[in-house]
Amino acid sequence: MLMRIQRFLVLVVLCGGLLAVADAQTVNKDDNAVPNPGGELFGHTKPCEKADMSLGSRSSDVVLDVKVKRGDVVKPGQVLAVEDAREEEAELKTTELMANSEVAVRAAGTTRDQKKLEVGRMTGKENVFNGYEVEKAKLELDLAELDIEKALLEQARYKSQAEQLRTQIARKQLISRIGGVVREINIEKGAVVDPQKPAIVVINNSPLWVEVNVPIELSLKLIELQQANKKLEFGVMLPGAKDPTPARVIFVDPEADPAGDSQRWVLEFPNTQQVPSGIRLPVIPPQLDKVADAKVK
Repeated sequence: MLMRIQRFLVLVVLCGGLLAVADAQTVNKDDNAVPNPGGELFGHTKPCEKADMSLGSRSSDVVLDVKVKRGDVVKPGQVLAVEDAREEEAELKTTELMANSEVAVRAAGTTRDQKKLEVGRMTGKENVFNGYEVEKAKLELDLAELDIEKALLEQARYKSQAEQLRTQIARKQLISRIGGVVREINIEKGAVVDPQKPAIVVINNSPLWVEVNVPIELSLKLIELQQANKKLEFGVMLPGAKDPTPARVIFVDPEADPAGDSQRWVLEFPNTQQVPSGIRLPVIPPQLDKVADAKVK
């Protein structure tokens, strides 16, 4: 009898724990989608831009220098790191020298002029030069013309090779695609590059995005107003602020969440206070009556 009572008490405790976990999961889910009594939603901030940038295309490439550190503010087009390109730079100097040299073309042109004079001297003097000698001189002139074309092609080949080397050297520079803050650095000076791993990660939090799940009924009403060219303006409560910061709509997910009870909206606001991405903020949706009555400018 005592054993049965103990088993019954254990089952009661387990059931109570499972119900508490289920309630907690329900609260967490609803907390991000359903408005609270004050009409607020909750969203999470995200960077408007993020760049995972890799350095190098070969596993043998070596980092020559890292020009930034974590937390640095960078601009688009700024050089963040460079690989060792001294071998390519030395080859480029030689190739550019050959590409810019006119010696081979001028030498071939001089030979052509000499052969042309020779043909002119021999032509019309059949009593002095026989037909074989004249034809041979003409063929030598044709070969001299071809030598000029060959020299020009060789010069063009060196120019193309130089351009390829310049491209290779440029690729050995890691240039930031966006402006923002350096969040992550996975390379160091003198180390071998891992092309499978992002070398430097830059994020841009200005402006800042907020992703918020809007209840489907409210979302459909807002979409209807949006399609009627009504101005929708959400409010975002920043940490420590008394008044909401206006946020404009930049994207509405055309697909609802798997449960079908909410729809993802993405908002944007100027991040003058440098609020970080990845935090949870209250979001105040537009007041439907005021939006519906507002005149479109």
